[in-house]
Amino acid sequence: MTTTIRLPKLGLTMDEATVVRWLVAEGAPVAAGQTLLEVETDKATLEVESQAGGYLRRQLAAAGAKVVLGSPLGIVSTTLDEPVAEVEAGAENGGHDRTAAAPREDSVAPDGKPGNERATAHGGGPASPAVRRRASELGIDLTTVRGSGPGGRIRESDLEALAEPVDRKTTATPGPANWTVSEMSRSRVATARRMVESATGIPQFSVRREVAMAAVVEARAHLLADAGAGAKVSLTDLLLAAVAQAMMAHPALRTRLIGDLAEARMAACPTANIGLAVDTPGGLLVPVLSDLGGKSVLDIARLRSQAVEVARTGRIGAGFAKDGTFTVSNLGPFDVDDFTALVSPGEAGVVAVGALRQRPRAEGQEVRIEPSLTLTFSFDHRLIDGAEGARFAARVVTELGAVAKGALPAGS
Repeated sequence: MTTTIRLPKLGLTMDEATVVRWLVAEGAPVAAGQTLLEVETDKATLEVESQAGGYLRRQLAAAGAKVVLGSPLGIVSTTLDEPVAEVEAGAENGGHDRTAAAPREDSVAPDGKPGNERATAHGGGPASPAVRRRASELGIDLTTVRGSGPGGRIRESDLEALAEPVDRKTTATPGPANWTVSEMSRSRVATARRMVESATGIPQFSVRREVAMAAVVEARAHLLADAGAGAKVSLTDLLLAAVAQAMMAHPALRTRLIGDLAEARMAACPTANIGLAVDTPGGLLVPVLSDLGGKSVLDIARLRSQAVEVARTGRIGAGFAKDGTFTVSNLGPFDVDDFTALVSPGEAGVVAVGALRQRPRAEGQEVRIEPSLTLTFSFDHRLIDGAEGARFAARVVTELGAVAKGALPAGS
């Protein structure tokens, strides 16, 4: 029995990837779930796992090859001696793209192609929302582009080939002659593009809440004592638990915008998938912690620790590469009092977490000094209205108190 390993869909906006390296040689044994190779997208380096055990018989895409979604990457067989059929390679000049969603009746273009992969009006090939956005950035008319993908599908590489090259010899270099000029990394460019898209393309608004944290700090100390030596439970873990519970009560915060408003479509996630902004040596990465709604704080802490550890190697494992609908960004460890984060394109919102501070708090005629922090929530106004954003922020604060109370011994 043979199994064809294909490039999986690791995100709603993912269009293609570049093969970085194979971790298993042809003829070597593999186990189901074992990482076969690494691929790179605009977001991060991701791992592709084997769906079956046996032996890797073919590597169909070499390191450096660009592959589209659904393209064959390799073949795994149960035994070494069984015949392996020829499969079209998944590199830039071939491969099948089987990931296009079936067209909805209300989103089919006149030529019969789905709305999110529709062909351009005057003969250009079909193009994904990500490709159309990139074409807009480069000032390229898609009707003039001949796509190199299956069925004439236009890829980002087709656009890059048509973009006007930058003459680095004549580009002015800032600063004195001893300044060093270097290329921006792929991840830095990807982050920059997403932030420009966020700042210029998303109507954002923010609400701010100051939160009393005495009970939360006490709950964390109790969890650490219960978990024993080596346990890693942070205030972020309790906040993630609270955000997840609030998201389950507010379905609008579990939605993503698909493409742009011309498509007028959004995707609803049944669970709480939350991105966590991680500072890494290679720049910002945002692994997504999935299905947090029913997880305990200790389970979330273990998942968060694993995600951060992997992200700091410059990779996002397959388990953390799904699409989120909300992000938590914590600059408290950098002694930042409060800040406003940009909403990640496609997501409903983000919360920016400041540093824990001792602040005066009035209760009636009494003033006490207690730990508190500032949470600044930002939302995409296309998905979330002001009142809904305010209700969600209030619910997060309420859930944070409930999470803390649940972690403390009875009677505390």
